[in-house]
Amino acid sequence: MGQQQRLLLALSALIGSLAVVAGVEAFGEGRRQATQDALAQRTVSIGTDILAAHKMSSEFGRRFR
Repeated sequence: MGQQQRLLLALSALIGSLAVVAGVEAFGEGRRQATQDALAQRTVSIGTDILAAHKMSSEFGRRFR
């Protein structure tokens, strides 16, 4: 194998490994963002449930303390 072929092989291996690392990082960041979005959505859902329960109790003449 010539020196140019070895250089091209090493360069392509380096570029391939960098692409894999970038893909793993992008996947991890996407997963973290999805988790954060799910927690925010759950918080809004809990708040909405609390507000609905409070309004329902007011309509029936009961109050939370």
